[in-house]
Amino acid sequence: MGTEASRTVTRRLEMAALRGSPNSPRQLGTLIGTVLIALVAAAGYELTKEMAFSRLSIWASHAVTVAIFGIVAALFTYCTLRKQARLLAAYQGAETDRIGLADAIDQTSDSIVITDHKGRIEYVNPAFTLLTGYGASEVIGQNVRALESGLQTPAFYRDFWNTLGGGKIWHGELFNRRKDGTLYYEAMTITPVKDSTGVIRKYIAVRQDMSARRAALETQSFLASIVESSEDAIVSTMPDGRVASWNRGAETLYGYRAEEILGQPLSKLVCPEYYDALRRRREAILRGERLSSFDEAVIRKDGQRVEVSVRPFAVKNAEGQIVGSAAIVRDISVRKEAEQVRGLLASIVESSSFGIFSSALNGNLRTWNKGAEAIWGYRAEAMLGKPNSMLVAPDRRQE
Repeated sequence: MGTEASRTVTRRLEMAALRGSPNSPRQLGTLIGTVLIALVAAAGYELTKEMAFSRLSIWASHAVTVAIFGIVAALFTYCTLRKQARLLAAYQGAETDRIGLADAIDQTSDSIVITDHKGRIEYVNPAFTLLTGYGASEVIGQNVRALESGLQTPAFYRDFWNTLGGGKIWHGELFNRRKDGTLYYEAMTITPVKDSTGVIRKYIAVRQDMSARRAALETQSFLASIVESSEDAIVSTMPDGRVASWNRGAETLYGYRAEEILGQPLSKLVCPEYYDALRRRREAILRGERLSSFDEAVIRKDGQRVEVSVRPFAVKNAEGQIVGSAAIVRDISVRKEAEQVRGLLASIVESSSFGIFSSALNGNLRTWNKGAEAIWGYRAEAMLGKPNSMLVAPDRRQE
């Protein structure tokens, strides 16, 4: 149930908590009283006429008395019955509303708790039992302190009760404890209910289990801290290719601060020869295709070209829909330079006229250049993996 719905239920609960029902015996008493008053008045009037106007006809006197007071009693009774009919209709409407409200409270997913002004529980709905494990019979008459987790400070509860005692609505989130001892996190709105004199008579609490949302937020925060502290650049983009997130690793790699690049097109960071490939990859990701890692060049803020390795992936929302793309980008310029150096050295060794070979710790040959082929007459494929001792004369192998 949403916040607005919770407020509506709370308002209706306030009215139901203070609403009185029409008193049927009182209505009957009013009606009987009306008739008795009419009869007493008629008798008094008759006695007065007998004493003051004794010469008048007794029959006429009675006829006039009955007519006058009968009409008065009938009018008064009619007005009274109309008023009682309106009250009865209002009561029936209130009763129907009460039954409907009771059904709504019983079926709502939010926990509803009603207490007296001292915090003693008077009513809980089925959602309360599902949330806490306590049945209604176990908690009615108990103080709400029985649900406290002990994790909140005394100052928290002082502020809590000071707010409610002052007649104000309290909103907040806190840990409470279930019947089995496990903790749960809930959002709570507590409304004081006052009578016509302004005295607080009850409290109505609407409680929502926030454990799953809190766990999700903690997971998001944990993942965000990992992303932010990563040395690799982690960048996400919207479906149209504009940058949506930017971590510290990206600042280090590209030289742009987050506020400089957020909302800018990702193509701003890619070398021109990769524009078409970037577009095709983004379209493939948005179609749900999985892409392998690849190497390319990016451009730093200062214009320097940097070789990087890119691992692209899709970004999905809670419903599993793809809402963007992201990539982990690693600077491989040092690795590329090392590969170039190794390649250069390898070409030098390979072109040397000297025999150059290398062995593993166990003595088996690992490399064999053309100079070695010329000196020993063996081709590389025949020597690699063989013991280097075969290159030495038998009588000198011990040396």
